[in-house]
Amino acid sequence: MIPQEKRLEQIIRHHAHEVRNQLNSLELEAQLLAELSTDVGVLESLARTRVELGHLEATVKSLVFKFAEPQPIHVTAGDLLQLWKFQVSPWANANHRISWSSPLSSRSVHLDAHAVVSVLRALVMAAWGRTPEAALHGAVRTTAQTVIAELREPIPKAPPRAEALREHRQLVELNGGTLEAGEDRPAGQWVSALSFPAHGGH
Repeated sequence: MIPQEKRLEQIIRHHAHEVRNQLNSLELEAQLLAELSTDVGVLESLARTRVELGHLEATVKSLVFKFAEPQPIHVTAGDLLQLWKFQVSPWANANHRISWSSPLSSRSVHLDAHAVVSVLRALVMAAWGRTPEAALHGAVRTTAQTVIAELREPIPKAPPRAEALREHRQLVELNGGTLEAGEDRPAGQWVSALSFPAHGGH
């Protein structure tokens, strides 16, 4: 007899797989149309469509992580930053800016990197959604006991939705970490920080 939680995970994985296949088909169609067209307006529209398809695929992936058991691996602080940058870079442009700071040590963490990075990506996309032209700053830093992934943005007119933060916090806690979010008034920034126990390195 399959436990209820496992059955739910299997159902979600199955449907997510089907949705991602459909999204991939739409992406291929958009790519084909872009190769066939020379109309600037059409090409711009297709480019926007492909960006939205990428958003949808990432959203579907994050849904799976919320219902699946974590699959932890050892990942260095530097690799965690690179995975975060890789997930965000397709959407960075003149209106969506972000700068980065790398960790100064090689300490590592034991977590489901894909799940955690899905949270980090979602935080960035939400920040850009609140203030599209704001310059964000992402960093991964270390202490003797902790690896911290931190996103800074200008203090928004309205704080992030409590429900979204609660979902992110649950996923982070499943991976042995904590998520803190709040205002850094002296800096004029809203700070979201994910902290995980550190292992090894120096």
